[in-house]
Amino acid sequence: MTAIFTSEDYAIGGSPKIQSNTVALGFINYDDIEKIDDLLCRHAVQSHTENTIINLNNRRVDYIGFHNQPDDVIDAAYKVGYKAVIVCDVGTFINSQPLITMLKSIDEGYALIGHILDKQGQYYQVHNQCFVLDLEAWEQAGRPRWDDRDSGPLQKIIRSGENFHDDYTPKELVKGSGSVDCFNPANGSKIISQLVKNDYKVRPFDESERNGKYFLYHNDEWKANLRINDYHEKNFYPTYGYLYAVETEKTPKFKIDDVITSYVGICASLHPLKMIRHFELDNLRQMVMYDISTAAVMFYQGLEAWDGEDYLSVIKSSDAIIGTRTDEEITKYFEDTVKFCQPWDFVMDIFHDTHKMYELGNLMSDKIQRQIMHKHNKSDNVLFHVSNIFNYEITNHDVSIYYRYFAWLNLLFYAKKYTNRTHFVGSNIFGSSYVNTDDLDLQKCLDYVDEITFTPWQEAQKEKFKESIVLRYEKNMNVSI
Repeated sequence: MTAIFTSEDYAIGGSPKIQSNTVALGFINYDDIEKIDDLLCRHAVQSHTENTIINLNNRRVDYIGFHNQPDDVIDAAYKVGYKAVIVCDVGTFINSQPLITMLKSIDEGYALIGHILDKQGQYYQVHNQCFVLDLEAWEQAGRPRWDDRDSGPLQKIIRSGENFHDDYTPKELVKGSGSVDCFNPANGSKIISQLVKNDYKVRPFDESERNGKYFLYHNDEWKANLRINDYHEKNFYPTYGYLYAVETEKTPKFKIDDVITSYVGICASLHPLKMIRHFELDNLRQMVMYDISTAAVMFYQGLEAWDGEDYLSVIKSSDAIIGTRTDEEITKYFEDTVKFCQPWDFVMDIFHDTHKMYELGNLMSDKIQRQIMHKHNKSDNVLFHVSNIFNYEITNHDVSIYYRYFAWLNLLFYAKKYTNRTHFVGSNIFGSSYVNTDDLDLQKCLDYVDEITFTPWQEAQKEKFKESIVLRYEKNMNVSI
């Protein structure tokens, strides 16, 4: 049996890496987008789709295009020899972390994971918005068709008494004894029946997986718009009061051969102190601290009076939302940070003695980019920690890939204009986690547009988008090309 994951070291958060050429992603119902009249809904459906494509592509999931219906996606992936396939309807967004959990289940013997519905009077069905299928198990089960609705006997299944919501969303399915006659079963019924009959396991998405994916029912455009706001209320707006007491981001292993005079970074736990130590930032003129969270900025302003002892008490005295971290985890993080930052008193002195300025807002906006970069001199060499802001899936799900890229380039162009040299560190969707403004090459920026263009609507916008990049470059660099 083909393994989905490699033996490489787990990434941050414990996510294993997917084997190349093992998992495929295909979408259905492209024509539905053209039927959406409301422009906001159409944009959201497109953005959800392209963000899922590029986020999963970054996880080594191969995008295999748009197809008419699920069987076409399954067939296309099977012919190439993929181990597993992810089938999505347009308008589906998947956070890649829950996807890893789904694929772990495939490796553990589950052949189908998706929204399994129990519409009374019919056999169990697979909703086409999103499901993951083990193609090797599907082949062994006789390659059943998703759209096969012919009447006949199907494998009996026992479902749990509990539902996720209403009475048609069972939390668990297990193989029963014997068969049951079904008249015109629903879409996906034959796949479920054949897999279970052949002793493969099938399960619905669990609670965390359901929360980590999002689907816009674009046949109801105004309801879809409401759901966009629901998603922001749940996943985005709470960040304004959120404080990360413990970081999960790794400190870079590389060093920078430059005299850094300004540090720019997010207000995230004690990460800036580790950056001071690792990059030996003992010649700082200033620190510019920014964050989208009001609580995080206020916390860092309070740290200016901190004596460097008893981090747990400082965290617990904050009014911010700090998540589910235990006292033991917070204390352990502080102890590890102190050990990493030896000599700790020296690092704390640099932090306290360096002039600090604060900015509140989203780094992907032009306004905060300008406000941060205007705080610099043309003689400054800057270390700019962007963290994962340009790659944060939850808050960027309804932002187009082109917008994310343009926002990144806009910051890069500002840095080139207003500083002597800026070193960017942190994860992003644009390749390397380290970028230096000395390496800025406009043609490479334009060429990269081709690499992030996956969809027909992007293809239609591509040349005009490249023109916009050139115009922005000319304005910031005061050059004409």
